[in-house]
Amino acid sequence: MYGEADPALTYQVTTGILVEGDGFGGELTRDAGETVGTYAIHQGTVALSSNYSLTFVGANLTVTRATLTITADDWTKTYGQTTTFAGTEFTTNGLLNADTVTSVTLTSTGAAATATVANSPYSITPSAAVGTGLDNYTITYIDGALTVNTATLTITVADASRIYHQPNPAFTGTIDGLQNNDAISAVYTTAATFESPVGSYDIGATIVDPSRRIGNYSVVIDKGALTIEKAQPILTFTTPVNTAPFTGSTSLAPVSVSLVEQIGGRAVAGKVVSVSAAGTTAQATTNDSGMATAQLPLAIGEYVVNGEFARDENYLPATTSTPQGLYVYQPTQFVIWGGNAPSLETAVRVGDRYLFWGAQWAKQVAAGSDGANESFKGYADRVSGTQWSATGGASSAPPAAISTYVGVIVTTQTARNRSDTVGNIAEIVVLKVDDVHGYAPNPGHSATGVMVARTR
Repeated sequence: MYGEADPALTYQVTTGILVEGDGFGGELTRDAGETVGTYAIHQGTVALSSNYSLTFVGANLTVTRATLTITADDWTKTYGQTTTFAGTEFTTNGLLNADTVTSVTLTSTGAAATATVANSPYSITPSAAVGTGLDNYTITYIDGALTVNTATLTITVADASRIYHQPNPAFTGTIDGLQNNDAISAVYTTAATFESPVGSYDIGATIVDPSRRIGNYSVVIDKGALTIEKAQPILTFTTPVNTAPFTGSTSLAPVSVSLVEQIGGRAVAGKVVSVSAAGTTAQATTNDSGMATAQLPLAIGEYVVNGEFARDENYLPATTSTPQGLYVYQPTQFVIWGGNAPSLETAVRVGDRYLFWGAQWAKQVAAGSDGANESFKGYADRVSGTQWSATGGASSAPPAAISTYVGVIVTTQTARNRSDTVGNIAEIVVLKVDDVHGYAPNPGHSATGVMVARTR
């Protein structure tokens, strides 16, 4: 066999016999050569004595192929990579002398970038060895294994924020590590709902994989955070000016406010709001409509009222941007004339001065049939529903004293009913009396005041 030392060359007598004591001398020779092939064996120096006529019949020495095994190396790669073999990824067993294998052709269906993890491992097939002295071998090729490992796919979810009681924004994210244009995407979601309180909530990702390629990846999801921030409420008074009749040592003046969310105007229910005036504070809780009415214990006077919502776990603090004027007044049955104009809004106006008591009261009337009732001095001694009346036309039993702020009747119709003066009650307004100390229940002491508010 190739690579082995020559065996001993032997011969034998095939015809004739040797005389006892005679024998051959010398050695056989063969043609030169060590590679696979057939080499002639010659007589060389083999000889007998001259007593013999020697005929030599030659033979051949055959050098057969040695066994050479070439094994492809095992290999690994990551999904999406293309493997290109250099031709040196192999091992040999059986090379002799100085023979070499310099390269081998290596092929594998797993070498393509699209080779999937699921079908791994793939065979690596060696063939067509190139080298020196290889004709002297019978070559056996053994496959290697190509293993495809998963690629890393990283989904990074972007952080987001919104205001309490607002819809979730559209969530976004990035996907890094996609191979072979695989149609993999993600849907980003959170457990936070419209009603979720202020806080931080995970934003997760759900993989969308219509082509079923996700098995080729090791997926890493970096969650995002949805921050729900406190909402800004708006606190407003329901009317620009408020009025309240004085009913005792102090009057519980109702002050109504509205608390709504700045964005969208949604009512903020179940929250405690405060109103304050002149160092006095009252609280109330908003209803389902965001409305609340607090009762301020106040004496007769003019006040500036401010409102406040402190804050809570879901809302920022809020204060009324514009203070409300509040008048606590003395309710009376004094009457002012409002029938000289086509509408109340123009007949009686805030800032105008009105006579509400005095001997000259009837002279301000320019309509109706009141001209015959000059005895009416401005005070109704009976009030019922939407009507007032004064006995005999004269004003009887006016209060002995009045306060700085009084509530008076606005009438637009007056007439004489037998011995009485009667009129309608169009509305009640508040006057700031010009001279409280100059007032007397005697109609000779006339009283005037400036209108400051309408009662509601």
